[in-house]
Amino acid sequence: METKTGDPTQRIQIATAKRIQKYQQLQGKEVGEFPFWDIVAIGAGDRTQKLALELQLQEKLALEQLPLGVDYCVIADPGAEKIGDGGSLLAILQCLKETYRDKLTTKKVLVMPTGGYSQRLPSASLLGKLFLDVPVGDPSLQMFDIKLALTIDYPAKMTAGIFLVAADAFELYDDEDSPEWSFSSPGVTALGHPSPLSIGTGHGVFLLPTRQGPSPSVEVVSALKFLHKQSEEMLRKEGALLPKEFCNGIGTDTDMVLTDSCYYMDFTTALKLRDLYYDESPLRCEIDGYGDILQPLGSQASTDYISNTANKTKVTANLTSMRHKIYDILQGTPLNVAVMQHSHFYHIGTTNEYLDHICNKTSLAKELGFLRYTPSDPEAHQSEPAKSPTGQEKVEWACVMNSVCPEGSQIHDRCVVEYSVFKSPVKVESNSIVSNCCIGAAPDGNLVKIPGSTFLYTACISNGTAKKEFVTVAFGIQDNMKKVVQANSIAELSIFGRSFEAICGTSLEQVEGLLFPQKTPRDLWHAKLFEPSSTMEDAFASTMDLVDKMTDASLWEPTASDWESRLSMADLIQSKDIFGLLDYKRKVLKDSKT
Repeated sequence: METKTGDPTQRIQIATAKRIQKYQQLQGKEVGEFPFWDIVAIGAGDRTQKLALELQLQEKLALEQLPLGVDYCVIADPGAEKIGDGGSLLAILQCLKETYRDKLTTKKVLVMPTGGYSQRLPSASLLGKLFLDVPVGDPSLQMFDIKLALTIDYPAKMTAGIFLVAADAFELYDDEDSPEWSFSSPGVTALGHPSPLSIGTGHGVFLLPTRQGPSPSVEVVSALKFLHKQSEEMLRKEGALLPKEFCNGIGTDTDMVLTDSCYYMDFTTALKLRDLYYDESPLRCEIDGYGDILQPLGSQASTDYISNTANKTKVTANLTSMRHKIYDILQGTPLNVAVMQHSHFYHIGTTNEYLDHICNKTSLAKELGFLRYTPSDPEAHQSEPAKSPTGQEKVEWACVMNSVCPEGSQIHDRCVVEYSVFKSPVKVESNSIVSNCCIGAAPDGNLVKIPGSTFLYTACISNGTAKKEFVTVAFGIQDNMKKVVQANSIAELSIFGRSFEAICGTSLEQVEGLLFPQKTPRDLWHAKLFEPSSTMEDAFASTMDLVDKMTDASLWEPTASDWESRLSMADLIQSKDIFGLLDYKRKVLKDSKT
């Protein structure tokens, strides 16, 4: 087959624009005869997350922002034990089987596990990553819309089955010269993306038979095995590197491998996993939806991985036993890969990745047609890259979404401001995220300054009464939210780029007692730093005062009397006022359009 040439990014951009246009034409309309998903099943980590997701789904349906005639459902992971995205998949299959019974095997089901609290992107922690806005369209689309748009061509290529996607990743591709490819092969058919070898070490990689000759844009081939987060040495030893001829065909001389993203599974295979869940529930270990489910597949699959727990964040006693059981039921199942020659995979799971993608450091902004907006820019809503004074294309830009930003504000490059109201001009320095914040007027008439590399988010919380309270949280963009240290070792933690030892000096022991009472885990997520206030403006001012003190050269010496009601991000998850958060977003969205 003759393949098309040209800039892959441009080809992907054109193909993606067509898919988004198709999706936008379906919003608020019955899908009818259009081949779309019968069921869209979203996995939630617990019941409160389930409520937040359901309320946002209901609102999008009421506003006619979703295709109609589709069963949208949110299914919470059962119990308090973390079960991973693979465990969430099994729980979703069980719930769907109970709901649809024998009719389930006639359905095309999109599955999106979303469990977890987005600790590395806290602006998504309370309401979920799926409903983060992205700068596409007016009104702006959300990540959920983009996921539906990017998968819009898949139902027509499928028989009944499930399609598993990650909620915090985008998979873009061009297949114009090979439109007939499909998910018709039995077993599992996964998408495979050519990626540099260095990227492959942090992902799953498909081992393919030796391939000869030119390839179409998308070609479905049988894979020998699936390798999960292996070293460069092991990937070379296994023969996972793509042939030089293939690499030359996509315009690179870099060592490349074929990495994973999402996959289709027929119901013959999926119901085996459902039956396993029925026998083994409640699950007592985390199941990886990729490593634990794809590694048993393919003609050369082996049990070598079962005892390897190096990539597990939490290892429980029955993990090995569960892996054996999954291997036993899936062994011999065909593993097919749609080799997507012109494709890109983007993960949006951290503050840095979010800024990179939204602010045009990567190709995603161009390929998805992101709009940029800065208050002082007379050509605010445009998807073409900004120009510097010399006429050269700027590498990054600022993005302001659904916010009230007065004239005179200065939003520096590589900043995202969303759902925020500034009552006087502000200066947001580079590399910052300001989300859900309300900033009062500066008393001296000067610009309100937000320092660079700062993350700010204001939450609405419930204190058990009808009265609302607000808490603004702040962290450094580079802070490691998941780093846990032992008791009496918080000197090893850092915030705003400074260690607690440098911030507190000899008062470190006293500070530890205030921030981490009793057996509280010693990490930034559980640090009781932030003071509740009766208004959003006061909450922001209080936290900015804290930021000033913690970043000042002089030592920070908090007192117990000031710390009785302080809260952590972990506390906000438990006390969040979902209705209050959504009410605020609706109001700001309305105000930003007037």
